Amino acid sequence: MGEVLAEADASASWLVVPGATGSSWMGARAEFRARLGYAAQQVVEALTILVDAHGGGSFAESSQLQQYWRDANTAARHAGLQPTVGYEVYGKSILGVPERISFTV
Repeated sequence: MGEVLAEADASASWLVVPGATGSSWMGARAEFRARLGYAAQQVVEALTILVDAHGGGSFAESSQLQQYWRDANTAARHAGLQPTVGYEVYGKSILGVPERISFTV
């Protein structure tokens, strides 16, 4: 449980100051997207630790943990929460690379 709380605390503290390096709104947006992807992955990792500790019973339909695990894993696969894309967008904004992945980011 301590490891799960540490994971949650680390992801929450990483989200606190979006735009800390930002020079423009696009830089702040890129940084925030990278932070969101990181936080989503931390939530998934924390829930995986809990499921591993709880065992196979975690996946019973009556288990609330199963629903949390399923919802977090589904949400973490949303295009806006993909950490690799967020890291690429953020890295390009830091380095001043004008190429963008999409029109929205």
